[in-house]
Amino acid sequence: MRRMNDPATVPVLALLLTHFDTRYGARDDAAHLATYAADAYLVVGERGVKRSALDPAAVLAAWAAVAREREPQFMAPSLTDWLPDGPDRGIAVVDLREAETGTPILAGVGVEREGDDWKVAFASLLDGGPRGYEQQRMVALAELPGLRAASLEGPLTSLLEASYMRRHHLPKARLLALPETHFSCAGTGSCCRQELTIGMDENSVAFLEAVDWEALVPQIGPGPYTQELPPEAAGLVSFRHKLSRTADGRCRFLSTDNRCTIHALAGRAVFKPCHVFPYRFALTPDGVCVTVNHMCPTARFAKGAPLASQEPDLRSRLAVADVLRAEKYYLRPAQEVPWEVFRTIEGQVLELLLGDAPVKQKLWVALRWLEARLKDPEAGVPDAWYAEPIPRLGWLHRTAFGRFGKLFDPCFKDLRGITPGEGLLPEHEAELTRFFRSLIFSKVTTFPYGLVAGLNYVALTYHVLERQVAKHGGRGISEAFWQEFYAVVTAGTYFRILQVCHQTPATRLARHAGDPAFGLALLRT
Repeated sequence: MRRMNDPATVPVLALLLTHFDTRYGARDDAAHLATYAADAYLVVGERGVKRSALDPAAVLAAWAAVAREREPQFMAPSLTDWLPDGPDRGIAVVDLREAETGTPILAGVGVEREGDDWKVAFASLLDGGPRGYEQQRMVALAELPGLRAASLEGPLTSLLEASYMRRHHLPKARLLALPETHFSCAGTGSCCRQELTIGMDENSVAFLEAVDWEALVPQIGPGPYTQELPPEAAGLVSFRHKLSRTADGRCRFLSTDNRCTIHALAGRAVFKPCHVFPYRFALTPDGVCVTVNHMCPTARFAKGAPLASQEPDLRSRLAVADVLRAEKYYLRPAQEVPWEVFRTIEGQVLELLLGDAPVKQKLWVALRWLEARLKDPEAGVPDAWYAEPIPRLGWLHRTAFGRFGKLFDPCFKDLRGITPGEGLLPEHEAELTRFFRSLIFSKVTTFPYGLVAGLNYVALTYHVLERQVAKHGGRGISEAFWQEFYAVVTAGTYFRILQVCHQTPATRLARHAGDPAFGLALLRT
């Protein structure tokens, strides 16, 4: 391969010097914009857009408003290598230094001939050395989906800055996890074969459209690789496209050996849902609570390394994740409490859900304690509560709560075609204990609705599970059953129904959900 002695080396070097000088030295925005190729992606606000599709005046105005002192600034460019790919394009390997921190970095800058001039087509930090032009361009474009989160650290104007932010400006918040939470990806591919909607933001769609996938992955076939969501979904989600699937429900980018082809080519998961899954993050005054989605069988059975040993990886995911947060904390609807009280009660509930008693009994004890705690802040837990049988409701009340449980049956319609397995419900106590503790610690029910309602919804989940097992003929529970059940509960229509019930604070369910008697009645049904 020809390298530094290539005739293009001199004009490419001149281009690079002009490119960096007009950005960080002379700061001539108009001249800097002119160094980019027509199909190069620039960052305007939080979006990556082709230069040819931009109004230069609007771009210059946006750049003029950027507080550049908050951004990484790359100095002293030195051409280390030139890797041509034919006469009209190639990769320049450039040594750089970030001005404020002094961090040395190695960047790959793709350049291409445009008429009589050379232009910058893409740029990103190199990881493991340069690759071919098309693949390195894909790696650079892979920074697009993370721009929204990265911009929280400061405005960005190029993919090179986005790449640097992703590597060197990870969130510094304290990470908190339950001790039993373990996860290391086992490559089951379950998450890529579920009927989950993998939402694509505008940057993700731009990335997919920019890459010549058939050239990189010939077996993948022609696009489109995304599908537009129906109009009725507009009010439910923030994205407008989803990743397309094959006829048998697999992600189109999932290989036959259950590996993501995009991950293999880019060196990491690119799209936010794929990069974050199966983790969840909730921001608290004490730090960020990290939990896992139990739809994944590896996470459900707590296989792999403890989360405490995975901080760098978790921080890279946190940087692009949608983090659950709350401005106020509630014991029950309209009863606000300080964070210290919320944290203490949550910790006691989590403690009550430990132990060897059946899960249903532990939920019973936790709700009875909450009921007592509302009247007496010093209330304790008698040992007898763990041993007493849970009394059944009378026929009339059982019928009423059965009708309520029936409300959720349409969410689980796909369970009807699932083949039964071996283990019955009582054989899944450890699994359910981890799930319910994780559900509480994740704050997905307690932040929106309060601690009492949050625990009531855990009891509701158990009630619905018992109902679905009964509808399933009481037969053994297969892995497919668990995956479908968890998928609906943690990522499906289940929580949407709860949200609808709470849209008006005066709804009857909202009032009942704030009373431990509601969850206790569900357990007695």
